[in-house]
Amino acid sequence: MNRHLVAGAALAALSGLMPFPAAAQDLPPILRAERERLAAECRQMGGRFAPGPSYTQTADFNGDGVPDYLVDDNHNPCQGTQSIYCGSGGCSIEVYISSPTGHRRANLNFLGSPAVIRRGETPPAIALSGRGGSLVVRWDGQRFARASAAAAQRNSGTGGVAAAPAPAGDSAGAPLGAWVFTTRGQCVQPAEGVLIEPGRILIDFGGDRITYDRTALDRCNGGTCTFRQRGTSNRWSAQRLAADRISFHGPYGRNGTLRLDARREGPGCPWPR
Repeated sequence: MNRHLVAGAALAALSGLMPFPAAAQDLPPILRAERERLAAECRQMGGRFAPGPSYTQTADFNGDGVPDYLVDDNHNPCQGTQSIYCGSGGCSIEVYISSPTGHRRANLNFLGSPAVIRRGETPPAIALSGRGGSLVVRWDGQRFARASAAAAQRNSGTGGVAAAPAPAGDSAGAPLGAWVFTTRGQCVQPAEGVLIEPGRILIDFGGDRITYDRTALDRCNGGTCTFRQRGTSNRWSAQRLAADRISFHGPYGRNGTLRLDARREGPGCPWPR
């Protein structure tokens, strides 16, 4: 056995950061399907799909006794190629959480350096670091939230949902939420717009809705935030014009491009129903 690997494993175990890898045959259906898709993409790029033990790690983040899965693209599974799931803000990190109906992709979708699972805490927390700084998130019963926010919620007993963790580069606040397109400052009728969420961008334009899954915030700089979609060349930008207004630019459909101003959803400016 490689003595360097033995020494590295011993050091990781002593530091409490030793990953718990997930065997491919034990993965839930949603993750097996994702791996099959990634393997096909990898072969198309001329690489060899061989995920290492740190690529998919397990922990019981929600405390239900069923393993949850953290997928960290910092540990590139496509050998022989440069990871396409990394941007200027870092690499994509996702979590698949267990539920009574099976595993699902959680609200955490982060770009940054390798994640660290804090296994000594109950439930385990996740330490993240990226362009915008560092934070620790923990499952609050419904979603991942900053550890401090989750603790405050438990102590208050209000049962409300804590705010989602800020993605990498989100020091000023990314323009998440529902935005309605405008012309000459007035919301278009019938309503059209864009919904920006951690993990997806949904565009409703001309009566057609297209959802772009596996999206993540890349970076925010000078009031402009950029988003990207994993495994594609799709990129969007949202420039904040005011507290309730943005300029949205990016691809739509097969060959289309949108460049429109938008206002945050609210009275007199409803999101498309």
